[in-house]
Order: sequence, then C-alpha cells, then structure tokens
Amino acid sequence: MKSSLLAGFLALSVTTFAEEWRYWTWTGDARMGAITGSSAWFATSGGAFEWDLEKGTSQLYQLDKGLESTDLVSIATQSDGSVWTVSRDGHLAVKRSNRSFWEPRGTYSAPPSPWRFNQRAMVIHPGPTSDKDILVMGGPQGLTFFPTYGSYALDWTDQFGPMGKREVRSLSLHGDTLWVGLMGAMMRIIPPWDSLGNNQAFISDSRRWTTLIQRADTLPCDAMMPTPQGMNWDTLFTWASATVLLNKSGLFWNGNLVFQTTTPGRFPDGALYPTHAVDLGDALLLSSGNNNDITKGPMVLFKNGTAVYPPLPGNAFPTSNPSRVLLDGSKVIAWSNKEVVQWERTRAGWYSPWDSLFENRVLVVGGSGPNSYNTADDAKPNNFKKDSRGHLWVGVWGQGLWGAFPLGDGTRYRWSQWDGSNSCLTGASGGKDFVAVNALRTDDSTAWGIVYRTDGSDSSLLFQSPSHRGGDVKCWTFQTSPTVYHNDLLLQPDKIWIASRSSLRAVERPRTGQSRLNEIFRKGGDFYRLAALDRGDASLVIAMTPSELIAFDAQTRTDAILASSLQQHQPLTGRQIWTDMAIDGLGQIWASGSEGIDIIRLAWEDSTWAFRKVREVTTHDGLLSNSIYSMDVDPETGIAVMATTAGLAHWTSPYRSTPDRLETKKARVWPNPLRTRSNRELVVDGATRSSHFYLHAADGSLVLHLPPEAQAGGYFRWTVPSTSSLRPGVYRWTLKDGSTKVGGPLLIAE
Repeated sequence: MKSSLLAGFLALSVTTFAEEWRYWTWTGDARMGAITGSSAWFATSGGAFEWDLEKGTSQLYQLDKGLESTDLVSIATQSDGSVWTVSRDGHLAVKRSNRSFWEPRGTYSAPPSPWRFNQRAMVIHPGPTSDKDILVMGGPQGLTFFPTYGSYALDWTDQFGPMGKREVRSLSLHGDTLWVGLMGAMMRIIPPWDSLGNNQAFISDSRRWTTLIQRADTLPCDAMMPTPQGMNWDTLFTWASATVLLNKSGLFWNGNLVFQTTTPGRFPDGALYPTHAVDLGDALLLSSGNNNDITKGPMVLFKNGTAVYPPLPGNAFPTSNPSRVLLDGSKVIAWSNKEVVQWERTRAGWYSPWDSLFENRVLVVGGSGPNSYNTADDAKPNNFKKDSRGHLWVGVWGQGLWGAFPLGDGTRYRWSQWDGSNSCLTGASGGKDFVAVNALRTDDSTAWGIVYRTDGSDSSLLFQSPSHRGGDVKCWTFQTSPTVYHNDLLLQPDKIWIASRSSLRAVERPRTGQSRLNEIFRKGGDFYRLAALDRGDASLVIAMTPSELIAFDAQTRTDAILASSLQQHQPLTGRQIWTDMAIDGLGQIWASGSEGIDIIRLAWEDSTWAFRKVREVTTHDGLLSNSIYSMDVDPETGIAVMATTAGLAHWTSPYRSTPDRLETKKARVWPNPLRTRSNRELVVDGATRSSHFYLHAADGSLVLHLPPEAQAGGYFRWTVPSTSSLRPGVYRWTLKDGSTKVGGPLLIAE
C-alpha cells in the first residue's frame, strides 16, 4: 500500500455527529431578483437562490455559507459580480464573485426608529468611479446611502419630510435615474452623487426631483419595473385602477398587476401576480410572491406567455414551509401545503409516495355538506402521527381523521378518511359536516383521538381508528366542559391521560361494549403536552403547560404531583411559552416554543425529584428560526427535526442512547458500497463510548485509526479523500471495545 494512501487518510478532517445541522428552506417566496453574468439571483424566504440560466443549475445559500439569516427581502448585484442581500431582520451581506461564502456587513438601525427594510427597496447605483458603487436602501424615513467599499458611511436623512414623511416602498434604477416608490407617492431622482455617498447636496437640490404621483391616501407604490429594452408588453398586462404606466419606458404597479399569459392550463385564469421583475430583453425575470400557491417561486416569462422554472437544489423544500414534521427511522416526513412529502438520505430531494391528501375534494367558503367549510377553518393538520407499521395518521380541523395505508408492494400509500358520513365520528350536535380532530396518538397499528365539539355540548368523543382500510371506528363519550379544546393524549395499558385547556384527566382504558369512559381523576389547569418517561425503576408521566413541567407517577390513581418546575426548591421559571415537547435518548425533556428549545432533565436530588435546565438551543446554536411549529426526536439516533417559521432544521444531537456493548446488529458502516463520485461522506454507527474504529487495506495494513474522542453518541463520521489519494477496492472496518470487536468489508468505488 502506497504511503500516500495512508497519509491521505490520516489527513482527513474528522467530524462527529455531536451537533450536525441540516436545513431545508423554501425558495418559493421569491421577493426580488437580480442578474449578474449568466446567473439570476433571488432574495427568498429560504436564502439567496442562484439560478444559472445557461447551465440550468441552481443552488441555495443558507447559514452554512455565511448568511446570518435565510429570510431575505432584497438583493442587488454589482458590475464586478458581487451580490448584496438584506434580510428581514436587517442583516446585510455580500458575496464576492471569486468567493463561495458570504461576508456579513453588519446589522443596521438608526434613530429615531429601528431600520425596517422593505421588499425591493435596494439598488446598486454606479458611483463617480466604477469601483465605488453605492448601495441605496429605502426605509421608513427615506433613503440611506452606503458605499460598497471600505467602512460604513451611512446617511440617514428625512428626504421626504415635505411630503409627509412617506415610507420608501420600492426602488428601481433606469440608467442613472433612480425611481422611488413611496406610500402614496412616486418620485424620479436624477444624480450625480458625491464620491462618499454623502448626498446632502443632492438632497437639497430640488431641481433633480420630479414628483410623478402624489396621493392623499397611503396606498403604497410597492413595485416598479423599468423596461430599458423598450419592450412592448401591452398584450400581457392588465391594470387595476391604481396602476400607472409612464411613457412606455417604465411599468409601475401597487400589487394589482396581472400578467395575462397564453399558456393554457398552466396558471389559474391564465394570470400571474409578480412582486418584482427584471427585463432581460426578450423575457422577464419574475419573482412571484405569495399571492397564489401555484404561481409562487422564481421564473423566466417569455413574451409568448411560456414560463421556465429553475431546478430545485437538495436543500430547497419543494413547497411552502411545513407546519407538521415527524421522523420515521432515518426518514423525515413533513406536512406542507395540503400534501405530505418525505426525505431520506439515500434519495436525492424530497418525494411523495402518498396519493394527494385532498384529491377530488373541494373547499369552498360557506355552504353546507361534507365538502364545504369556511376558509377560516380550512383543512389544517392539528396533529400528524405514525404507528408502528409506518402508517400515517392525520387529525384534520374540519375533515375528521385521515389514514395512509400501503398499496400493492408498499412503495405507495393511499389516504382514507373517516368523519360523520362513514363512522361514529361526529361534530357539533352529532353533525357530519364539521369534524375536528384535535388530539391524536398511535398505538400499534391504530390511532386514538378526540373530536372537538364546536357547539358547546357537555361531552367529548374519544375514538379508536380501524387497523386497516374499511374497518370500523370505535367511539366513547366522556363528560367535559363546553367547547373544551383537547391538546394531547397519552396511552397506557390501563389508562388514557388527556391534556386539555381546562384540565388534565386520567380515564380507564375502555372495554368491549362500553359506551362512556370512567374517569379516574381530574386536575385543573391549562395542559398542552404529555410524555412517558422511565427513570430507573420509576415510570413517570410528564405533563407540560405553557409555563410549567409537572411529573406524575404513571401508576397513580390520584392527581398527586411528584415534581413541579415552578413549585420545587429553586423554581425553574420558563423563558418562553412552551407549545411542544419530546423526550430524547438520555431521558431529557425538550420543550419548544417561540424562543427555541429548552432541554431539561428530571433529577433525583435529596430524596425528591427536581427539574434542572441542561441547555438552550436557539438560532445562535444553529436553529433556522426560534419560532417552532412542531418537532420530533428519535431517542435511538439522536436526530431531531423541527418545523420552524423559516423552514426545516434537522439536528443530529449528542443526546441519544448509545449501546452498552458492541452488537453486530447495531454496528454498521454506511453507505456500503461507497461510491466516491456521488457520496464522499462515510458514517460509522453503533459504537460504544469507548470504541475505537480501524480501517485496514486488503493486504492487512492499517489505513486509519480513530480513537473514542473522535466520536460522539455512537457515531464516527468523516469525508473520504479523492480517488487520487484513496485507491478503490475492498477494505476491512473494525469497531473494537476492550475484548469485543465487530466488523466487516467495505467496498469503496469511484
């Protein structure tokens, strides 16, 4: 074996799964576009999106590329290829043409009010010399000028005071002329600027200002598009009453512009509702906003009405941000935009093995019947669970219970639905039209849930789903307060725990032939989540309120409390309102809300139980957003997945259970075979805390040794060098722990 091969392996940069983050964000909400070279750039809610129009490739820049926020609102490009972005929370960043990472340029605020960047309110204006371009940004007080070179030179001036302090809503550059869209007004400004961007002389010279529109109301001029190529798009545009067309050289609109396309069946009524456009000469680069689900996302629109869309990179989520997410082994399953999609490491991108969830169902405003609901109560997933057989269950607000069951070879699933029309599930006053399932748990191959009564009736409905398509749902009633909202339930062999906005109660597990539930105990309070926790010989139930964690004996038939985070010695006061909870592999409690995750342990101290804070996880640690819709934690792998307001965050954490001893069934190297052309990442799983990892060549020579300190949570992970340093062939891997070892062959191919 050549020495270069050994040296190549020893030089590997070894990282662990201790805290590995993966992100999926959504590019559909493209707010603003720009062009440099052959690349189209978009500021999106998922980061800076680059689309190479010649190669037909794309990539999405996120936190791991230097951006401090993925929620971008403005983007602009310089003649040298540099790209500038501004995030919603004020982070300014630049990516130079010869670099792959973004350089943060600060977070901006200025008196008398915090800086608020508006969508499309940023342009690059050529300065007196070509290498001193000026970044012009709009905010609530006027314009700010920032040289793109050197140190900061901000100038905050109330330029529009005589017009009533109008907020800048949009900016556009047409030649050397700057067009400014304001609240209720529109301006045209002719330079020059001075060399430092200190534009006092320019601001005071009213001869360079032209007021194009001035309205008494505050209707904003939110978007504008100059057409320097002189295109005649009249046949594609329709205008609402507030839209203004100026001299055929610039098109300005306030959000009511409609692109009348000629592509049949591609867009609703043949219309697009863009938020920003760039004239490419023979086409428009459009940033579709969030007006319509079908027309979201960046595109190129040609003059004949046809549209071209970019391919999505692997870190781009295919639809709008999901509100529900769960783990199924190594798979991530997410509910988004009335559909369910899945990701797994062995496949490229997201896919859906499920038939459409709302296929052939029409949701309308008002009306009556099982297919008619008010849009305020549109089909929202209250809960999203899987059972031990991998079936998915969804409790839907207004549409009852949905279950996904395998078809044929099990590679695809089809949804079945239960409501008042085909089961004992009924809504208000026994009605069939509106059945809201707002608590759901799985047990083996079935689902248990509670139906919300919207009419103020004094009973709630607990149900158990069928274990296969076409089976019967079983229902039991129990006494409750009028219109009580149930948040969660926990299944145990002898009882069922029910958490609601008014109480925590335990009821006996129902028996055959029983119609009403027998209550064991009830404790008042606003209870939100429930979880089972085993600590040694103790079997506990953890109940979560928005501000408190409470531990109960799982075998108890009373409401006696073992521990309370607020009532214990040294109370654990919450820093946020908790909305979701999970248990990790070390038996620690993850409580999430609008400020990230609190990881808490339940400790036995001085002959009593007490809750203690372990750590906080926020955007400073790698979260996309502190505001979390839902989360799921796999205690065996240490993987946690979180649906946040900014996208999905996938975290392989150090909080997982590891084997006590090496076992053949748990120890593995994957992927195996490893094809270096498509995957350079190799993972070793199943190690104990004191395990060593060895890799030997076919001739028995040692290629690599990784000590225990190079792994965390049972994982080793590293990036394999190129085939010029690593010869393809069959190798032998070994995990060794004291006198025990396991191993096997590893095929490395090109």
